[in-house]
Amino acid sequence: MGLFRPSGPPEWHPAHAELREAARKAMEVSKAAGFNIAKLASQYAFKAREEIGVDSTIIGLKMKEQVEEAVETWTEVKERERGLIEIPKAERKVMDEVLALLAPYHDYSWESPTKKEREG
Repeated sequence: MGLFRPSGPPEWHPAHAELREAARKAMEVSKAAGFNIAKLASQYAFKAREEIGVDSTIIGLKMKEQVEEAVETWTEVKERERGLIEIPKAERKVMDEVLALLAPYHDYSWESPTKKEREG
């Protein structure tokens, strides 16, 4: 839904202010270390089945280049799972920092549809 876009979430995103701020800080940590928060988020989602038991992942892609990047990222995650390539130490460090920033929101979800949407 765009919470981890480099430009930040869209105005309509249902995340509360504290979660938005944590996502913004995660983006800054990632960017300062030379990583794209959107790619890191995709990598986390693509490996979620094995690590946290998620059976499906939905991502939104707007342009052909984004589709190509997503396929490349998914392929990289699968190669890592098979031990063909290793996760760089710098990436592990950044992910540890990002996960620490987001830890208070682990397993958090927002109401969907919202009360306003239901009452329409």
